[in-house]
Amino acid sequence: MTSTNLNAKTTVSTAIMLGILICLQSGCASLSPFGSEQIPVVEPDANTQCMVRITTKFGQNRVKHLPVSDQMTVQSVLESTGAIGDFRTMEINIFRAVDGQGQLLRLPVEYDTAQNHTVQECNYAIHPGDVITIRPKKNSSLDKFVDSVFGQ
Repeated sequence: MTSTNLNAKTTVSTAIMLGILICLQSGCASLSPFGSEQIPVVEPDANTQCMVRITTKFGQNRVKHLPVSDQMTVQSVLESTGAIGDFRTMEINIFRAVDGQGQLLRLPVEYDTAQNHTVQECNYAIHPGDVITIRPKKNSSLDKFVDSVFGQ
């Protein structure tokens, strides 16, 4: 009878620890109904600026408004914001307004960690009004487990 109580206690404490780890790993973005891809309310000046939203592993956001130049690319944005030094692996997306449709086009960007550089085919030119989101790539075993359980 004692061994049955010990197993029940172990099961409950394991479930509690797993729940705590999931909450810590997912960060504050899990509380948002739009997930981590939510576009911030404050938008850049659509004529002269782009906005860079950097989300840390713990769900905190930093927002920077950058003036757009003719030669500005995804790589130059990563370098100017310091994101390359902040993250080893990154998930990068550009959200661009589609003229006349009132929708945002999502352009995923692939980053080569071995070269510390954006893959050439994805090194898009930045346009005024673009919103660039940068966050750490989910690649830990806990991330993969949570994604498989919750279907993300």
